[in-house]
Amino acid sequence: MFGEQIAPYQMRGQGHLSSFYCTSDLAEASIGLAGTALARYCGVASDTVTVDRRLASLWFDMTLRPDGWELPSLWDEVAGDYQCADGWIRLHTNARHHRDAALRVLNVAVDRDAVREAVLAWRGIELETAIVTAGGCASFMRTAEEWAQHPQGRVVASNPLVHWETHGSCAPRSRPEKISLAGLKVLDLTRVLAGPVATRFFGGLWCRDLAH
Repeated sequence: MFGEQIAPYQMRGQGHLSSFYCTSDLAEASIGLAGTALARYCGVASDTVTVDRRLASLWFDMTLRPDGWELPSLWDEVAGDYQCADGWIRLHTNARHHRDAALRVLNVAVDRDAVREAVLAWRGIELETAIVTAGGCASFMRTAEEWAQHPQGRVVASNPLVHWETHGSCAPRSRPEKISLAGLKVLDLTRVLAGPVATRFFGGLWCRDLAH
């Protein structure tokens, strides 16, 4: 399916998430692609698919609104962006073992001010390497040009956006009478962000979710 031409969808509304990248464009396009692929599977003209850019942007930002309560912070007290000796670095410490690794390398306790002071003494790439080697999660902030020259950046650039492989063959399924994926089974082996969001999309179309 991904290797074939997908007809365009209709777009309405205005919306723009505050981001260095074109996040609203990504939100609109990914939802549009999912909708047109579904329409094609169900034998419905894809030009009947309409994406509201404003709602797509809001959905990418937050999918719920608390009523009478507040959401807890998405980040722990150490996670965030810190200035180092030659730039900026992000420490991702939501997972306990990631936080412990970063604190061991920096030789400080769970105190944001202490972390900030300790990070200032390090060069970014050296700190990134030390924390990752210790089992933590950190990333020195690079320019687009620097990332393009980084080994991981080169690998990402050399791969297609979507890998699609077909294994074996099976009898063709009859198309549903309406836009529905009832009868299809989805095995979700993920637990963070993209996986559950994709599974929720399928669940909303009556797939049977076989959660892990």
